[in-house]
Amino acid sequence: MITGTLQRRWQEQKPAIYDKPTRTVCLDIVAETRTDEDGNKQQGWSYIPVQIDRHIDYGHIKSQLIESGFAQKDEFGLLMNAVENIIDAIANSSSWEDFKKNADTEDIRAFVAFCEFRRMCADAAKEVLAAY
Repeated sequence: MITGTLQRRWQEQKPAIYDKPTRTVCLDIVAETRTDEDGNKQQGWSYIPVQIDRHIDYGHIKSQLIESGFAQKDEFGLLMNAVENIIDAIANSSSWEDFKKNADTEDIRAFVAFCEFRRMCADAAKEVLAAY
């Protein structure tokens, strides 16, 4: 999955999906093992923190989460590149198998990964609403 400009963090305790006092949403929480400077293994969690504003509305929260990683122009660019690749795949295919082969492009895979990120943001926005 691509996450745009967002950076992962790590900590030993599992973070909550939403921390109400700080208005921080933790995306993509994953259990991980890390090795410290002394070679000792540490169990912990990596996640992507995003702070949201006080406006609690599903669409608004989802948009904030998505736009924390991708500017709208980047979202549009991913979409347009994928559509262009699909049109090219249609034009250059004589069968369904040809189309699937021609549609397996980097731009389409990037858009699919972006869609996974959007779904993750939508699920997180639902979790935030459930906290209220």
